[in-house]
Formats: sequence, C-alpha cells, structure tokens
Amino acid sequence: MRFFDKIFKKSSTVDEEENQPEFSVTTEEFFSRLRMAQKREDYLEQAELYYQIGFFYYEEGDKERARLYFGRSNSLINSQDEVYESISAKIRQQCEEYIEKLDEESLLTNCILDEIEEKAKKMTEHQKCQWIMLTMARVKSLLESFSYVRGCEIFNNFDKIFYIAKKALYESERLTQNNLDSMNLFASDLYEFMDSPAFVSYRSCVAVPNYIGKEIELYDFNGFDAMLNLHLFFSYYAELLEDGFEDSKVRIPVEFVAGAMLTDYYLRTGKGRIESQKEVQKEIECIRFDYEFLIKNPAREQYEAKLKSYQESGF
Repeated sequence: MRFFDKIFKKSSTVDEEENQPEFSVTTEEFFSRLRMAQKREDYLEQAELYYQIGFFYYEEGDKERARLYFGRSNSLINSQDEVYESISAKIRQQCEEYIEKLDEESLLTNCILDEIEEKAKKMTEHQKCQWIMLTMARVKSLLESFSYVRGCEIFNNFDKIFYIAKKALYESERLTQNNLDSMNLFASDLYEFMDSPAFVSYRSCVAVPNYIGKEIELYDFNGFDAMLNLHLFFSYYAELLEDGFEDSKVRIPVEFVAGAMLTDYYLRTGKGRIESQKEVQKEIECIRFDYEFLIKNPAREQYEAKLKSYQESGF
C-alpha cells in the first residue's frame, strides 16, 4: 500500500488515555535504543521508539519536538509496508491523532505555513512558482550532496530539472516535450523514492562544509513533508506548463516555500526553543523578503540574479 493510500485511510478513534507508554527510562536510554535499532535497520523498532519519544516530549510540554518524533514514526509506518503491517494498530492510530492535534497548535512551522498560504492568496501562479524556486535555490547544493549516498542517486538529476523549471518560467513556449517528460519522470521517481529504505535510513545523511552542527539527514527536511511537497510542486508545475500560465486552472501548492527552514534538524540536534535558532530566523526573513520582492513583479534579470545569488551562497 502506497503512502497516500495509508495516510488517507480512515481508522477508528482510539482513546488517548488507553495503553499509553509508561516511562521508566530516560530520554538518553530511548535515544541509545534508537541508535541501535538504526544500526540494525530495524524500522519497526525505530517507529515504536519515535512514537515513545514523541509521547515523552508531549508529556513534557515540548510540542515542537513531540511533533518531530510523531512525524518520523508516522512516516516510517506509512512508507514501509512491513512496519505498517506489523506495528500496533493503537500506536498507528494514536500517532495520527497526536499529529492532528499538534497541527492545530501554534508551532513555529505551522504558523509559518499559515503565513505562506495567506501571502500566496495575493500572488499569481507564476509568482508562486518563482517563490518556490527561490527556496529550491537555497537548498539545491544540499540536496545534490545526497546524490553521493547509496540509494539517493535521484538527486543527481536535480540540477537538470531545476534548470528546466527555471527556464520555463520565462520561456514556457519553448519548453520541449522531452524536457516536460523529464520533469514528470523526476516527480514520479521522487514519489517512488519516498517509499524506499534509503529515504528512511539514518545512513542517508551528509556532512556539509562550513556548516555548524551535526550531519544532516534527509528526514531533517521536515520529515516527509519537504520531499512530498517537492514532488507535488513538480507534478503541478508540469501540468501548468502543459496548459500554459494564462489558460491553466492549476493552483500551485506553496508548502515547499518552507522547505529550507530545516526545523527538524535544529530540533533534533539542538536544545531549547526552535525560535532561538539564528539560522531558522534567517530563513524566515528570506521567505518574507522573497515575497516582498516578488509581489513587486521584478524584471527577469533581477529575479535570475537573486536566484543565482541563492544558489552560490546555499547552505
């Protein structure tokens, strides 16, 4: 069963008070057990431990980290068939319920996504695509660095697809069917990749030169969300280009605009509130600055200059 089938499958409600984890161990012990499960590539135990860690943080009132670990558990459950089939139905259902609850909370990522969607209402579809590509430019080199990780070779093609998408913003009438097919194939391959063991493996991580902190994991792109939103963008964008900007009824999803915040990375590797991270605040400023820049309809030369500067600075 594919990821979308699972996440939209209706399940019976489970009482929150029923069969909740009882904690007689410390978070250090949880993480020690998690590291062992990761080394064994035991995804079922990882999903269970992510859920237990999420519940621990939820009880402690750290809802940002609770959302992180519930999200990781949910991603493993829904992307790996053996986990979905083997894990306790109560854990699966309760995990979904906690995520639904936390998605209604005033968490930083939730608030920024709400702000992005509100701003997007004032933009054309062309401007939305420009906005998303500015975010892509900032994470492009980071995503491409994962292409050297076994099983993540899909990112070898990211430079080519990004170039096609960028050119099509201003030269859509010159877009060839071959290039359009390449974009659709990349979107399809990315969807397949999200169900692969390589995507969920703790070994899918890279060290970034001049980057402060620990190695970055693919899951640090807001768990499953950023890759899913990247897939959705290219799928919708290809459809929009086939129709033409003026004639299409396609509405571009804008969630990937938050794709460079990497809140999961800072929550996983750091301590304290996520709002205190300078890098996160810097990215929020970029999101807002890009919106103000685009809403004024900059010339192509201005836009491409900004895109180039983001690519060169990267992470």
